[in-house]
Amino acid sequence: MTAPRQRSTGAAGSPPDDATWRAPDGSRRTGQVAAAEGARRGDRISIWVDRAGNPVPPPLTAGAVLAGAVCAAVGLWVSVCLVLALGCGGAVFALNRRRRAEWQREWDAEQAKRTHP
Repeated sequence: MTAPRQRSTGAAGSPPDDATWRAPDGSRRTGQVAAAEGARRGDRISIWVDRAGNPVPPPLTAGAVLAGAVCAAVGLWVSVCLVLALGCGGAVFALNRRRRAEWQREWDAEQAKRTHP
């Protein structure tokens, strides 16, 4: 790819510039791409393109893939633990409610015995 106009130093985050490149089928393409700081018109820079010849972001690095995998594993583990904790809490709540209802029925039965001789 041929780089665009000269870029000023310290222009981090500047907008993409016009550039030309060859698509995988050999056709010439023109479009907006981000060039490194200090690139001048006519400099060659590397870009990633898809099968249609459109610019795409570079593939993930091994570190980014590893970080994503670790985050996914931890997220899955936390999700499973949360579901199990909610299930356990729901079961304890339901069993306590049933136990208290039984105690209330027994108490009501005892009270009924004491008020009617």
